[in-house]
Amino acid sequence: MLTTLPIEETSYSGNLLVLDEISKLLCKGKTSIDAKKGLAACGIPIVGDQLTHSRLAHLKELRSNDINSYERLQWLLPSFGWFHLEMTLANAILTTHRGSPESHGFTRSIHQLGTKGLPENNKKPYFHTVETLLDVELKARVQALWLWVTGKKSIRDVYNLLDTPQGPEKMLGCAQRILDERTSTAAIKRLEDDNKGNDEVLRDSSLCTRDLLLYSQVRKVTRNGDVGHLEALLPRLALSFKGANCSNYSSMLLEYMLWSKEAPPGVR
Repeated sequence: MLTTLPIEETSYSGNLLVLDEISKLLCKGKTSIDAKKGLAACGIPIVGDQLTHSRLAHLKELRSNDINSYERLQWLLPSFGWFHLEMTLANAILTTHRGSPESHGFTRSIHQLGTKGLPENNKKPYFHTVETLLDVELKARVQALWLWVTGKKSIRDVYNLLDTPQGPEKMLGCAQRILDERTSTAAIKRLEDDNKGNDEVLRDSSLCTRDLLLYSQVRKVTRNGDVGHLEALLPRLALSFKGANCSNYSSMLLEYMLWSKEAPPGVR
């Protein structure tokens, strides 16, 4: 982990300055040809947000005809950071399902809960405020689904089902029904076909719950470091970002998926 450098990283020239500082640190301050050759023989991943990934990838293209592998930046392996992706996904879900005070979107919940820091004109709210809102929304929506599927009046009554002889088996069947009828893409498609768009509230609620479950899944899998699970989520995340008008992140994930198939196993 390197220290933060007082260099702007929005421009290509700024990113080149950062790479120069990083190479000096990796070469222990040496700038000799041998030191650069040693660095060029390595593959060094540099992780950042989508803008950093885009700038570094394009820099490699701009310098593809330079005189040696060091100057061509062949040692540079730009990659996106999962925490940056998590933040972007949270903001995309908030924007997509914000709605109005009269609808059943997040704005209604924000007003009812008295949540501060999420005004409608705040395009980049504090991430942990968004995170807390999404956690509360997901918990409330999942509990409501369990009440719906079991016909119970309280969550305590749902828990009590586990103490009955057939309780665990029944709970498993209920969970499968929630997935099949309310929280999967197939369920949403079925709702659209059956209702012909008449019950938009139910459809929108199912869409929101599905997206919240994806966000929760990304968070838990990232924290557990389950790389295979993260890789399996990439196609779905690329589609989600495309649908949320985050085309830069969608394109980045598609490029990463292609690169990961072509890269040597050790580098991959």
